Amino acid sequence: MPGAAPEGKRVFMYVDPPYYTSDQKRAYQKSFDISDHERLRKVLRNTKYLFCLSYDDCQEIREMYNWANINGQEWWYNTANCRGTPRKKGRELIITNYKIPKYVETKLGV
Repeated sequence: MPGAAPEGKRVFMYVDPPYYTSDQKRAYQKSFDISDHERLRKVLRNTKYLFCLSYDDCQEIREMYNWANINGQEWWYNTANCRGTPRKKGRELIITNYKIPKYVETKLGV
């Protein structure tokens, strides 16, 4: 059956949706509107599987996912089509439904 949940398997989802504050039409071929972001939040809140979600760091996303584990990250963006221009520092969120250090320690023995 299409869309049926796999039985007897561990599932980990990495989700990288269009960013909330991006110029949707310019940045993505398949853009999201606010209802799409809300629908994704509802699906992830109710999933029984582990997920790791990356998003832009903005107040709206922090509020939408205040029930999950939110980890802020910063790094320098490096794209091939911006030679000769200074790189921008990016601020993104890694959002999970598990605590990263605890999971790494208990499941991976690190």
